[in-house]
Amino acid sequence: MFFTSEVGVRQSAMGFFVRVSVFNQFIVSVFWNFMADIFNTVQARRLHGFVAVGGSLRSLGAGIAGISLFALPLAAIRAATGLWLARRHARIAIANEEGT
Repeated sequence: MFFTSEVGVRQSAMGFFVRVSVFNQFIVSVFWNFMADIFNTVQARRLHGFVAVGGSLRSLGAGIAGISLFALPLAAIRAATGLWLARRHARIAIANEEGT
């Protein structure tokens, strides 16, 4: 491991969180500046609401997909481990019965 104490891990995690938050704010600002540059006033009044709703729905979908991408493989690993342990336990039980 790179860190020898819990303090180093905590400081690294806080630094990572701050960097990701700043990057996220920067990207959102750049996006809306770009949108303001490419649309005129009439188009902006008509389309910016749809773009904002689309971004919110995308964020919601990404959160759901992120949970699914993490939870489903984890559930599959847990199920496979459970089956392996049950099979191993059954083999040991059969071997013990045959041996006695």
